[in-house]
Formats: sequence, structure tokens, C-alpha cells
Amino acid sequence: MNQITFSKRLLGFILLTIVGSYLFIFLERDSPGTFLYNAGTFLYTVIPLGASFILLIASRKSHKKEKNFWLFLSLGYFSSFLAILVWDYYDFVRDVDVPFPGIPDLFYMIQYVFFFSALLYRVKAGKSRSLFTRQIIDILIVMLVAIAFSWSFLVQPIVTNPQFAGMYQFVSMGYAIGDIGLLILAFSILIMSPTMIQRNSLIFIFMGLIVQAVADSIYVYLQASVSYTSWSYIDPLYLFAYMLIGFAGYNRIKLGNSECLFMGTDSRMKMSSTFRLLIPYGALVALSIFVLTSEDHHNHLILITSVMSMCLIILRQVLTIIESKQFLRQYEQKEKELNFNEQRFRSLFDHNEDAVISLDRVGRINSINERAIQLSGYQPHEIISERLMNLLMEKDVGRIRRLFRVAICGKSTSAEVKVILHDQEEKSLFVTLVPIFIDEKVKGVFCIARDITENKKNEEKISFLAYHDPLTNLPNRRLFEEKLSKAIENAKQKNTTLATLFIDLDFFKVINDHFGHETGDIILVQVARRIQGTLLPQDMVMRHAGDEFIVMLMDRQTEHEVEQVARKISERISEPFIVGRHEIRVTSSIGISLLSDEVSDPEKLIRNADIAMYRSKGQGKNQYCFYEEEKEEQSSRDLTIEKELGTVLQTNQLTVYYQPQLNIMDGNIVGMEALVRWIHPELGMISPNEFIPLAEKNGSIFDINEYVLVEACKQAKHWHVKGLPIKISVNISPQQFYHQKNLSEVVQSALEVSGLDGSYLELEITEAIVIHKRGTAIEKLNELKKLGVSISLDDFGTGYSSLSYLTDLPIDTIKIAREFIEKMDQRKEVQIILSSIVTMANELGKRLIIEGVEEMEQLRVLEDMKCYLMQGYLFYRPADAIKTNEILEQQLLKEHVSKE
Repeated sequence: MNQITFSKRLLGFILLTIVGSYLFIFLERDSPGTFLYNAGTFLYTVIPLGASFILLIASRKSHKKEKNFWLFLSLGYFSSFLAILVWDYYDFVRDVDVPFPGIPDLFYMIQYVFFFSALLYRVKAGKSRSLFTRQIIDILIVMLVAIAFSWSFLVQPIVTNPQFAGMYQFVSMGYAIGDIGLLILAFSILIMSPTMIQRNSLIFIFMGLIVQAVADSIYVYLQASVSYTSWSYIDPLYLFAYMLIGFAGYNRIKLGNSECLFMGTDSRMKMSSTFRLLIPYGALVALSIFVLTSEDHHNHLILITSVMSMCLIILRQVLTIIESKQFLRQYEQKEKELNFNEQRFRSLFDHNEDAVISLDRVGRINSINERAIQLSGYQPHEIISERLMNLLMEKDVGRIRRLFRVAICGKSTSAEVKVILHDQEEKSLFVTLVPIFIDEKVKGVFCIARDITENKKNEEKISFLAYHDPLTNLPNRRLFEEKLSKAIENAKQKNTTLATLFIDLDFFKVINDHFGHETGDIILVQVARRIQGTLLPQDMVMRHAGDEFIVMLMDRQTEHEVEQVARKISERISEPFIVGRHEIRVTSSIGISLLSDEVSDPEKLIRNADIAMYRSKGQGKNQYCFYEEEKEEQSSRDLTIEKELGTVLQTNQLTVYYQPQLNIMDGNIVGMEALVRWIHPELGMISPNEFIPLAEKNGSIFDINEYVLVEACKQAKHWHVKGLPIKISVNISPQQFYHQKNLSEVVQSALEVSGLDGSYLELEITEAIVIHKRGTAIEKLNELKKLGVSISLDDFGTGYSSLSYLTDLPIDTIKIAREFIEKMDQRKEVQIILSSIVTMANELGKRLIIEGVEEMEQLRVLEDMKCYLMQGYLFYRPADAIKTNEILEQQLLKEHVSKE
């Protein structure tokens, strides 16, 4: 049952109870002692208690500003209950007439006190001082008029009757004054209550108080005429009043504490202002007519109340004039504030960096600011009164319409939309819809739009770069692996072949070194396009790193189809590239891995293709190989080495070995060559021949060379401190020599960190360094020489040897390669050439060191040629710092003994 239905039924029950009460009085009041008589008496007694209880609950459930009002009403009706209870005690228990005045009348007087308290609280609550004063004056006027009428019709007959004296007169006048208070309380509710018809709690209180005042007046009149008895015909009026007040409390409980009946009474009066103004004037007019028409118009009390009412009317008019002047000043101030706020609003509206559009409740454009004109390209006359929805793209209309409805309901909301501007340009906007409130009602909506077109483009670009390679625009590993995972599941369901191809460009480093990285980038872009041109739409290619690409082939039925694609890719890459005036040829090594039961995850597919690619490189490059587990052990080793090169320094797996250089004339060690070694935790000792080429390819060679240089200098300084002035030799790779722009700074830093004098450091370069860019090489070598270091030409005689190097380059030492020494005992010509080099080096004043001496016969021949500085396994193998320290300590001991 809903609340409205229940309220209607409860009100019907009240009316039915009143009708039943009158039937009861008519049928049973002369039959005391019967069940119906006793039941009626009990009902009459407990109804004020019930009303008091309901009002108490209303006090607890109502807004805090009106709690005391309902509490005073509750206490008033509880006093009424006590009065009736005492009355019943006299009437039924003692079976005597109820005395008048008596104890019941005391409780009725207390009831009036609580009602007056409720009146004062009600008048004061939520009022401004001026309104409170004016309403008090209105109430006083009505009260004076009521006193005049009450005196004429109720009080004066009692006062002038000689048989009524003392307490009788006092109590009778108390009822009269109390009734006046009830009327005033009722009319104050009528005058001061906003939306009274809707707030039915107040209308029922008004009705209840009026009914009780009427009943009290009749009761006093009957007492004065000594004609009142229990169960008089006025008693149901009290019952009716109690039930109406109780029903008002019930309605207040339903309303809850979220809304206050006293809030906003200054601004939300719903009764007409004319009616409120007429009440005091109407009361005074009624009193004046009564005075003029009454036979007792010379009565002093009536004249006094008339004069006092007139004075209050004059006072009210004076206050109204003063208040009007104050209001006028406030109006002028408000007008200034309104004008100021209007200017502020116009500034915010017209000069806002965002486009601002004012819409009415149906979405028509009322006004737009300058930014909106610039953004849209429309002039105001073109779109004023036009619907905003007509400017949106069709796909956004429904969403914006929903958001507009939200704003019309009083809630701000926002969204991103796309619009078509006047010049047909599409723009992305971030739109905020803000409701326009006027008198607490939504009269329209502000549409605030910010142009985020560039932001959206940047977001799309960032999103693209997060999944694509910026050079080739190919997918990156992140996107590729996501697609590959889905493709694997799809291939399993369709039972089709899926393959990954790992493609590496052969000798691409040479292209970068010779033609420059810009040319290399152009070729990489063209390679990407050529690979894409060989694929089906469902396939995918990604740039893995540097010159490596990975291809995913989907929906292939056989291994042969995969092989055909690999061959086509290889052929397309092998076609010449035209870059500027150059025709450049590139080949590729391709590894292929097929999806199988054993290989079914993206990472393993890519790794196996990578391993197969290394095998294709090992077999001569420019070919493709399928992954075959039994053949991939070496390729897997190469892949592991390349993958872990990047972290080899951080994991402390590199160490420096030293190989002594001897003067065979006295057997003393005159120098050390620093050689890098990689001690892998699983693969063991890895030869430099394995990892140095890979390090040069991936760029980690710079960090490795710098590490060896610093460690070697520190170790040489350590030997010097111990009394062994050993010269240390460190290799410089061609890549480091040409591409490390701060090479001199790196060398100088190593000398400063170690404290080693530059004259004890020898930098070894290979002949390959001076093949190209000879002028640049000489310039760099001279720059290094300024640090005090010496330069050694390593592996002399193995490749592009030219005797002119020995005079042109600032070289201090020539090192004869091991390969040259190995052929010495096989070919007589080699000995002749070597002898000539030795003679020439001695004549030019160059130190000459022979590398790779491993046999006694080689030593004998070299001695005959007057070669005295040598290095090789015949004397010492490369060893770590600890072992080398032991060798040097033995030499130091030997020198010490010889001196003694």
C-alpha cells in the first residue's frame, strides 16, 4: 500500500471516528457503565496520548530547525492527556462532579504555555529581523482584535456576573486568552508557511488548532452558563482536533529530515502578498465596524485595543517605509553588483580561450563567444537559433543528446566528440555541458568546447609509436608478439602452418661505415617495403633491431609454401638499391621456424628462427635455413653469446689476461699485451674471436674496450709501484678508432684514473684502420700521441701492408703477425721478406716485436735475423693478473739476486 492511499484511509478513519463519536453521544452518553460507554471513554482518553507520541516521533524525525516546534506541540498534548486522565479519575473512580476550576484546568493551562512556546519558536525560526518584527506586529494586531471580541462575548459576561469570582474568573479568562493564543498560532502558520497546500503537515495543524480554539470557547461559554456535562456535544470537537494534529505529525514523519518546513520562508511564500498584507488591516476594519455597531462601544477595553491596534498599524507603516528605503538602497547595490557580475560574466564568456555556446532547453543556440566563431567558422547569424545537434557528426548525435538530457536534469557532464566545421574540416572537441540555473530551475545549458584535435593526433602518434618502429613504421616486438600469440591459437584451430622468419642483412655494418647511417636508414626503409610486398594481407613483418626483421606467415598449408616466401624475400632484398648516385647491393640471411607441438609459444618460435638464421650466416650468408634441432647447437651458442653481450660487464664475467713480451737477449720481460677474456658461467671460457665480432656489430665493443683499457692501466701502475716498470699494450678496434669521437678523452681518463704515465701505455692498431681515410687516421694518431702514449702497428704483413705506412704514420712499434711466422719454415721467400722488414725497421728506429713464436727453430732463425723482442706460447701463454704477478715477482727476484 503506498503512502498516499494510506493517508487517505487514515483521514477517512478520522472522519468516521468523529461521526461515530456523535452517534455514541446520541445513543450511549446516558448509559454509564456499559461496554460501549467505557470503550468510548477510553478512546477519548488515549487519543491525545497517541497524538503526543506521534508528535514526539515527528520531532525526532524532522529537520533540526523544527524539532523544538514539534516537541512543544507534543508536550502540550501530553498535558491535555494528563488533564483528561484526572477528569476521568473524578468522573469514574470517585464518581463525583469534576470541579471547575480544578486540577484538569491546571494541565489545560500548561498546555497553552507549550503552545505559546511553539508559537514563539515558529515565528522566530528562519526569519530575518525585519520580517520577524513585521510578523510580530501582525500577530499582535490580530491578538488585540481577538481579545476585543473575546472580551465582549466570553470574558465580560463572566467578569460582570456576581456569582463568578476569584479562581473561576481567572481560569475562565485563562481559557479565553489561551484560545486567542491558539488562534494566533494557527494564523501564524497560515501567514508564514511556504507552499502550505503541498506541506499538508502544516494545514492539518492549522485546522486542528482552529477546531480546538472553537471547542475551548464553547466549553468556557457552557461552563459560564453552568450547562456543561461530560460527553457534551463539543467533546468530539476535541477528539477531532487531537486526531488532526496527530495526522499532521504522521505526515511530517513521512517527509523525513532532508527538508525543513521552516526553510526559505522569506523567499518562498506561496500565498499572495496581498492576502498577507490584508490580514492585520482586515482585523482592524472588523474591530472598527464592531465598535461602531456595538451598543457597548464606550467599553474601555475595546477602545484601548482599538487604539493599540491603530498604533501598531502606524508603526507597521513606518517600519515598511524604512524597510522600503533600505530595500531601495539594497536594490541599487544589487543592481551595481548585478552589473559588475554581468561584466565579469561577459568577460568570462567573450574572452574565454574555449568556445562557449549558450543553449536553451531544447538545444537551440542562443549565443556564442568569439572563440566559438573562430573554431566553427560560422558567423553568429548563421547558427543562432540553430540546433547544436545539426553541427555534430551523426555517430555522436545520440551520445551528445543523452549528455544534454543529463545537463537539463541539473548535472554537469562532458565527452569527446567530432564535429564538421563550416569549411568541412573535421575537429575533435572536448565538450563540457553545464546546466544554467535561474531561480533554482534549469533554464538552459552552457556548452564549453575545447579543441583537442592536435592532442588527439599526438595521442594517436604516441599510441602508434608504442606499437611501431619509428623508422620503418613496421610493428614493433610488443605488437608483433600480441598478434603472433593470436595467430598461433588460430593456426591450431584451423590446423594450418604458421612460420616465423628471422631476417638479418649481411655486411650491413659495412654500408653504415662506408656510406653513413642516413643511407643505411634509407635502405632499411626500402627493405621493409620489399618484404611487405612479398606477403599476404594476414601476414606481418616487424623490425626487430638494427638490420634485423621478423616475419610471421599465416594460413600456409605446407612447408614448401613457406620456403617459397623465404626465397622470394631473399631475391627481393638482393636486388640493387639506388640511393642518390650509389647503387648498393645487400644480401640477407634468413632463419625459419615452424609451429609444431614442441614449439607453440611466440618466444620459442622467434628464438628458433633466430638460431636458424645464425646457421645460415655460418654457412656463407645470403641463404635461408629451417630450424633443425640437431644442427643448431653452435647457432644456439652464438645466439646466447650475442644476447648476453649487453650485460657481460654488469655481471662481471669479463676479465683481462696478460701475455708477456720478452727481450731474448737477457730473458727479461719488457712489456705486456692486455687481452680480454669472457668466462661464462655455463659456456666456460669464450674466445675473443667469438664475441668481439658480435660486440662490434651490436655496439658493445666501446664499453668492452674502455673496460680493458682502464683495467690494464691500473694493473701496469700496480707493477710500477712494486718496482717493475712494465709497458702495457692495449688493442684499439677499427670501429672504436673511427666511431668513438671522444677516444682521446677516454684514453686520458684511463691514465688519470690509474695514475699511469702515458709513456708506459702503447695502443695497438691494425692495418685495416689506415686502409681508408688515411688523413683522418694520421690526425687521430697524432692527437693520441700528444698524451704521451706510443702507437704500435699490429698484425703487420697480413693484408694491405704498404711500406709507405712506416714513414707516413706516427708509429713507434711494428708487430709481425703470427700468420707470417708460421709460414717462415715453409717458404724461403718469407724469411727473405721478414729479414728485409727487420733491417728496415731497425734503420727507421722502430721497435719490432715478433708475435706467435711457438717453436725453438723459429726462435733460432729470428735470432739470426737480430730480432730480440718476442711474444708467444714458447715463452708464456696469456694468464690472469694473479698468475702474471707471480711471473713478474720471479723476474724481480732474479734481478735482485744478479745485482748481489
